[in-house]
Amino acid sequence: MTDQLDRLPGSVRHLRCDNPGPMTLSGTNTYVIALEEASGGDGSLVAVVDPGPEDAGHRDAIMDAVRGAEATRVVVLLTHHHDDHEGGASALVEALRGRGLAVALRGGSGGDAFTDGEMIGDLQVLLAPGHTRDSAAFVLQRDGVGVLFSGDTILGEGSSFVAYPDGDLTAYLATLDVLMALVAQAGERVVVLAPGHGPVGADAAPVVERYRAHRQERLDEVRTVLADVDSENGDSPAQGDELVGAVVDGVYSDIGPQLRPAVEAVVKAQLAHLGRL
Repeated sequence: MTDQLDRLPGSVRHLRCDNPGPMTLSGTNTYVIALEEASGGDGSLVAVVDPGPEDAGHRDAIMDAVRGAEATRVVVLLTHHHDDHEGGASALVEALRGRGLAVALRGGSGGDAFTDGEMIGDLQVLLAPGHTRDSAAFVLQRDGVGVLFSGDTILGEGSSFVAYPDGDLTAYLATLDVLMALVAQAGERVVVLAPGHGPVGADAAPVVERYRAHRQERLDEVRTVLADVDSENGDSPAQGDELVGAVVDGVYSDIGPQLRPAVEAVVKAQLAHLGRL
């Protein structure tokens, strides 16, 4: 898949940090958005969604994009607290204030908390727990197009990492239901995906549907392993590390040893959802 940046409204600028990796894919996606305010506000308001890790070159690119948007006020929005999204936030806030801009920090570990449904200019906040407890997403309606800034809740390719204890699969499935309802309500209006990692600009609806189907298929595989383990153990059902190990071996048999700790955390989230942890 490749970026489809022409599907984003002209008021949205996409920047990608040069931090590729197994968890970040091609790098962290940052978005600089010129917001519209019903009241007109005091000067022009720009949002920076996920400034990424501490990276001087990426910070300079964000600063240039903010300058190009002719901002007088900036709100830095964090989809969640992971370092590849918020690690560069403090330095960016300091640099923007050094240029005389009024700056607010929202979300993540250091910003003011979001309220579900609140509007920041014409950007709507959606609390989206699951990938992490503090995960949030944002929705922009502009130029006849909806844009879903999904953070790590939905990626541009592959699947999101929901790992115990910060990840909560029950909450994550509920969040996917909310996002499915959101795209369904859009009717014929296209909702495009602006994820935290991976290609930008895909139709959100089929991606959300695929995510939900994938999670249910994986849970069915886990249930099958649990039934086999319980049948073998009779009146002494497996639990704890023994049960986690059985599910990892039964469902994720193709992983290497270096990935096993991460997969065990994913399995613990699955077992917690099924009431077996």
